[in-house]
Amino acid sequence: MKDVFSRVLRVSPTKKEDNRSVESQDYVADAIGTFGPWQAAVCTATVLTRFIVMWNMTSIFFLTPETVFKCVEFKKSPVEEVANSTCYDSCLKYAYSNQGLNTTLISDYGLICEWQWLASFAQSIMMFGILIGTMLFGWISDSCFRFITGMATGGALTIPVVYVMEIIDKDHREAASCYLVQPDGLAQASLAVFALLSPTWNIYILGYSVAAIIILILVLFVPESPRWLISHGRIDEAIDVMTKAAKW
Repeated sequence: MKDVFSRVLRVSPTKKEDNRSVESQDYVADAIGTFGPWQAAVCTATVLTRFIVMWNMTSIFFLTPETVFKCVEFKKSPVEEVANSTCYDSCLKYAYSNQGLNTTLISDYGLICEWQWLASFAQSIMMFGILIGTMLFGWISDSCFRFITGMATGGALTIPVVYVMEIIDKDHREAASCYLVQPDGLAQASLAVFALLSPTWNIYILGYSVAAIIILILVLFVPESPRWLISHGRIDEAIDVMTKAAKW
């Protein structure tokens, strides 16, 4: 293993390095530097996936907003005073109003009265998927429906953190961890822009989904972590990644 690294690193020991054991040496940092253009580019592409995570987690606020409904058609004679947000057994049609999109999941699918629980249930399924994804995707990365979306979201919450920590040296990890969460607030704020520019809920979802596809295309160019490759015995691939990074 040492011979393999020496072909890439070509580091001769100095007085400082004499005090360090071979095991304590950060061979990745020695080969590609502590933080440079390669780490910055790769970290940025990886961190952008947090936009997709937050869009999926918080889009529900515009999909099922607080909605005022009113019965506008009855089976029999209309009620003298029809109250807002009140369910009537004899009502045939409700009118909906909210301060966001023109149409939402609530208005299109009638998620009021006895069906009101479905609006929150959709988000519950999403969050349960995030729980499962957080537990499983670390293992899956090593070796649709809201639930599946939630699983992917849970995986995307954890994998970028591990990846960035693996390609950054220990002196820059604190700053990198702060950088990791910066897109969270920006992503949530951008949903308001998508909602403002979208007349209906399906156009709203389409808008941030197209943006997510662009981010995923960038992720396709992110290389494997050299540390992960080495830990799985894929030494030649690790050398190739580290050599390209060192050239940067």
